[in-house]
Amino acid sequence: MLHRLRFYFTYSLRNIRRGGRWTTLAILCITAGVATVVALRSLGLAVGDTLTNNVRVEVKGDLLIRNDNIFGGFGSNDPRAFSPAELQTLLAWADAKGAQTSAFMSGRNMQITKAGEGQFGRPSFIGSNFIDPQTYPPTHTIRAIDPPDTPLADLFTGGSDVVISDNLAQQGGISLGDSVRVSGTQEPFTVRGIVSVAEESSVTNFLNAFFGFAYFDLANAQAAINDEFAPNRIALRFAAPPDEEALDQLAAEVEALVPGVRSTDIYDFLERYEVISQYLSDFVVVMGLGALLVGGVGIMNTMLVLVRRRTSEVAAIKTFGLRGHQVAALFFTEALMLGVIGSLLGIIVGIGLSVIVNEYGAVALRQPLIWQIYPEALVFGFTLGLIVTAIFGVAPILTAVKVRPSIILRPNENHLVALGVLQSLALLVFVTISLGLVVGQIVRPSFELTARRAAAASAPQEAAVAAEQPSEFNESQPGRPPFARADGELPSPYLVGVIGVAAAFGIFALLIGLIWLIIFVIGKAPTFGSV
Repeated sequence: MLHRLRFYFTYSLRNIRRGGRWTTLAILCITAGVATVVALRSLGLAVGDTLTNNVRVEVKGDLLIRNDNIFGGFGSNDPRAFSPAELQTLLAWADAKGAQTSAFMSGRNMQITKAGEGQFGRPSFIGSNFIDPQTYPPTHTIRAIDPPDTPLADLFTGGSDVVISDNLAQQGGISLGDSVRVSGTQEPFTVRGIVSVAEESSVTNFLNAFFGFAYFDLANAQAAINDEFAPNRIALRFAAPPDEEALDQLAAEVEALVPGVRSTDIYDFLERYEVISQYLSDFVVVMGLGALLVGGVGIMNTMLVLVRRRTSEVAAIKTFGLRGHQVAALFFTEALMLGVIGSLLGIIVGIGLSVIVNEYGAVALRQPLIWQIYPEALVFGFTLGLIVTAIFGVAPILTAVKVRPSIILRPNENHLVALGVLQSLALLVFVTISLGLVVGQIVRPSFELTARRAAAASAPQEAAVAAEQPSEFNESQPGRPPFARADGELPSPYLVGVIGVAAAFGIFALLIGLIWLIIFVIGKAPTFGSV
């Protein structure tokens, strides 16, 4: 057995060495695919780490008490802003709990343009944050980009000052010290600082990433813009971060203390970001799988060429006694060795590519991403490279098995070995199902996460419905995902993967047919003149 394995290995290695440019092409194809998968998988993991590490900064503490609508509170007459009595009650409660607090107003009703440039431009969704510069935010010190490294509290001088994000400054052509016009008042404001857009932008607050935001001193804004401005959010930071159960209890106390308010804690965001990062990670990996499929097709075509060039050699080794399954094992070993070499090179290239992809991801998310070498991404890319190589190596193996030993008796004739129609169809079905199972395995964590969330969301509602009416009349299924089956269960991720791969192959076949049709039409068109 060991002697046979050694023969397979040495023979395959010799064929790889003498393959020349064909071997190089096959290795480069799989290298490119694995590198893409490693880079995109690393990006997904980096996004997940960044989201979970920044959750306390985004919540502005451990607990965020909210009383705003979608556009924020615009004044005390707005019932969704805190009244003075409610604000005093909540701040006193937070002080009794030993929490550091910051009350502020957050909205999206502001337009800002450089003074002297006429009317306001098209409506935008610039985020407006009316804060107490001395207490906001309780989690960390915001430092400006311009003037460099200046704390946010030091930028406000007590006048009509505004601090804007760097993307808003770039879009509006605004610089430090410029006078700007603010919607709602005729009084000009002076830009005292420019901060990073990452301070207020995130996956769940993406409008700030596109349109930017501005900080105002709430006390000054009440005098300069609208005296009815009032806080609609209170950020609380505890000296010792409470656990999830303790925060839930504190949130219940808040909602009992001031009915109608909402509260969000860091664990709510962690759960939300777990979903976002899982979906995003699976999505980018499936996208990267497309590049790996191109590499698999490259290996298949290359090995088919090599098999047809070595038809006489294959016939000779069959004449010496090798059976069909042994020839199949021989070429399968060669395909795996190509996959191993290409995957190892792909890991190295993928590490370098992940640095570039991380930079583009940070620009897209408007947040600095944590970059590191993720062993999970390396193992994932290597394993996926071998699997795809093995799947696409089946066609050359079947072609080699069909070579007949009698070919060696006619060495001067051309022998074109090809698969039959039924074999080709069976091979297509095999590749589709195999790749579909791979895709299903990739997206399976997202399906499991969706099922858990749906079960958790529907349990309280089902209990309430069951308490109101007999179970035999209870046919509603609250909390069920829209793509669930009639029984409330999610479809199998493997079935979804197979259907998705089959649909992708169908689209590819349609595009190829369209290209051939265009070529046929051009070929039949009359020519005018000569070249």
